[in-house]
Amino acid sequence: MLNHIAQQSGLKLVRPKVFPPGTFNYRDSRTYTPDEAIDLLNGILATKGYKLVKRGQTLELVAVPTGQPDERKP
Repeated sequence: MLNHIAQQSGLKLVRPKVFPPGTFNYRDSRTYTPDEAIDLLNGILATKGYKLVKRGQTLELVAVPTGQPDERKP
């Protein structure tokens, strides 16, 4: 799926050696632009500690910290 989204965006997929665990199935009758599809996937990938980032001519899958940000009091 990530390869397909990168291809539809005209980008080359760059991913880490270790892929996020698990599988992802999504079905919807709506048509998405590549940017909308990336946003949708980022919502799911965030739960696994990953994010898709567009950098130049690449779509990069990067590891990001998980968990809730600390609440800061004024």
